[in-house]
Amino acid sequence: MKKFKFDDGRVTRVELNVVLEEQYGGELELSQRNSGSNRTNSKVTKSSNAYMLVYIRKSDKEKIICNIDDNDIGQHLRVQLNNERDMKEQKEKEKADFHLYTTIKVIRDCDLAQQIGKHIYFDLINLNKVYIFNARNDTPLRLFKEQVAKKFVVSVPFIRFWLWVKRTNFTFRPYRILGPNEESLSVGEIRVQLYKEQFAEMIFFAEFEVGQDSIPISLPEKNEDDFLLFFKYYNPEKNELRYVGNLIVKNIGKPIEIVKKLNAMAGLLENDKIDLYEEITFMPDVMCTPLENDNTFKSQQLQDGDIICYQKSSSDKKVIRYPDVPSFFEYIQNRQGVFFISPEKPKYEDFYLELSNKMTYDEIVESIASEISRSGKFIVDPSKIRLTQHNFNLGVPMDEPIKYQSFDNLLAMLYINGQITNTFYYEVLDIPLPILQNLRCLEIIYHETIQNEPIVHYIRLPKESTVFDIIDNLKTKIHQSHPNMEFRLVEIIQNKIYRILSPNEKIEYLMRVDNIIRLEEIPEDEKCMGINDRLVHVYHFRKKENKMTIVNFGDPFLLSVSSNEKLSEIKIRIQKRLQISDEEFSKWKFASCIRGLVFYLEDDEIILHHIQEKDPNSIWESYLGLEHSNTLLNMEIRKKTQKVNYQKPVKIN
Repeated sequence: MKKFKFDDGRVTRVELNVVLEEQYGGELELSQRNSGSNRTNSKVTKSSNAYMLVYIRKSDKEKIICNIDDNDIGQHLRVQLNNERDMKEQKEKEKADFHLYTTIKVIRDCDLAQQIGKHIYFDLINLNKVYIFNARNDTPLRLFKEQVAKKFVVSVPFIRFWLWVKRTNFTFRPYRILGPNEESLSVGEIRVQLYKEQFAEMIFFAEFEVGQDSIPISLPEKNEDDFLLFFKYYNPEKNELRYVGNLIVKNIGKPIEIVKKLNAMAGLLENDKIDLYEEITFMPDVMCTPLENDNTFKSQQLQDGDIICYQKSSSDKKVIRYPDVPSFFEYIQNRQGVFFISPEKPKYEDFYLELSNKMTYDEIVESIASEISRSGKFIVDPSKIRLTQHNFNLGVPMDEPIKYQSFDNLLAMLYINGQITNTFYYEVLDIPLPILQNLRCLEIIYHETIQNEPIVHYIRLPKESTVFDIIDNLKTKIHQSHPNMEFRLVEIIQNKIYRILSPNEKIEYLMRVDNIIRLEEIPEDEKCMGINDRLVHVYHFRKKENKMTIVNFGDPFLLSVSSNEKLSEIKIRIQKRLQISDEEFSKWKFASCIRGLVFYLEDDEIILHHIQEKDPNSIWESYLGLEHSNTLLNMEIRKKTQKVNYQKPVKIN
């Protein structure tokens, strides 16, 4: 059976594996270059068409396109389909009867204990994780209380409802007790009295206490001058926050009067001193203020539903990361989990850290260095760690690393093109990043001889350095044919000489993604060129299969040509320079190439008559072309000098 791919206006034949692998969802693994210039595999979501076109033989049509009955469907599928149908009918019924019911979320003290310090830290409850009751609008509150008491296995006299409301600072707290007069009202009537929205849900706090053997305990009296306060205990040594219960206190009472009760609730010694804080709000900023032990609750503007966090007082000088409740809340508010990926595996491993969005670059790299040292492998200088942001769309590193202290904090570093990522790539450099950023990292290739592969030299120079400084630096590292040899740098793009670099040119913006910088000796014949002689660009090329366009390859070079020099003379010099065998060289063709057009030359033609004169320091579209197969010329050189999208400084030998 033949298989075809329909892609807008194109129809192409494909193999079976394409049909099976690319027609469905999932992830596609791509090979990408990471920040260390090594190959890594990344995954992207497949975006193939969700439809598949299937061809059926006419002779098989009756077998495939036919009526089916229940016996043709597997038992497990029939059960699943029936369940889905029943669920759909139930949802439709609930939707039709929605206006007859009121949704009531009921919160218990044990719900607070289960969530605070585990799932939430601020406020008291995640309302999405509490019991939900759907009571008919005409159900009296008294009967609804019976339903709740039955569900929670508590006697009705031992339970009372608090109305839970949203405050102006966007926190949710108990507001007041639903009194005896309201128990005769229906839940629908109460909802209408309390909320403007027609179908608003109600939130109740079911207050009850259970003693030993799950025996209910009578609730304390609550007068108008009393406050219901909730308490959380913070342990700085463990960075642990937990809910310990609630108390009804007198508004004229003082925190100092309940210290012993609070110590017992937290498991502290009776006479331990504690520091208390009022948790006020956390959006947009954390507000958690200290309470005075000797001032009344009323004078400190406390009210029903307020939260007090407390911790054991300490004079210990031991360094604790979050020594008090406010600092811990600041950490929780701004904490951010970040994955750090290393391109230098297995020397350095990937790991995960929990940081703060307010951390600076220096604090982040200090945390990374501590994590690497903690693993027991290396002691790393934080100043030598460099980070690169994560390309959210491609799943690979961004092209450019993060500059030292270029962002205010971690949150700014993670925010890229309107999206938040949680991944960084990290490298451990051989010199501190602030010093490296004031240097220019350059990759220069050099041919000692035609036969040898090019040597790639990595150098670092101050940004204010010039091309002359590069040459002067490389002279100490290369083998020279004689001591007084002169050199130049040429910039190569797509196997063409883009320009000869001026000795006084600054190096700060020299390297680009797609260029190659080559150091070369200046031949002696160029130094004694006549007034009518010219420097000609010579490039290797081949024609594409369509014979209409040409492709340059290999190493381009410059050649001094005298005014009357013929092709036959030039060929001798080129063969000697490139050291090509007579057999191979006899297959080569020579042409004048002008803006993609090829004009083949004969041996007796004068070269300069066919090469347009132009400034040799800029890219030439008129050059002497050498047409031949590229299988024998500099294959390894082209591989070794292929550019990558990420520039990584390496150690200089």
